[in-house]
Amino acid sequence: MKKIYLYLFVFICILFVFGCLSQPDKKDYIGRPDACYDAASCMYLNSKNPDKSICMDAYKECRAYGRFIFCKDEKNLPDGINFSQCQLYLNQK
Repeated sequence: MKKIYLYLFVFICILFVFGCLSQPDKKDYIGRPDACYDAASCMYLNSKNPDKSICMDAYKECRAYGRFIFCKDEKNLPDGINFSQCQLYLNQK
C-alpha cells in the first residue's frame, strides 16, 4: 500500500513539474514594453526548438528597457555617475 502512495506522489510531482509550462499572459506584462511579452511568447512557442536565437532581438530590446529604467532612477546611481555613464557601463560587454 505504501508503494502505491509513493508512486502516486512521484507521478503527481512529475505532472506538476512538466505541466506548469503555459503561454504567457499579456496582462502580466502591463507597464512593460511589448518586446518583453514577445520574448516570453517566443520562448514558449519555441520551447522544443534547441536554438533559441530567434528570440534574442526581443530579449535585447526588453533588457535595454530595463537598463533604461534602472539608470533613470537617481537612487540607483552611484556618486559621480550620471545617466549616460550608467547606460554606457551597463551596455558594455
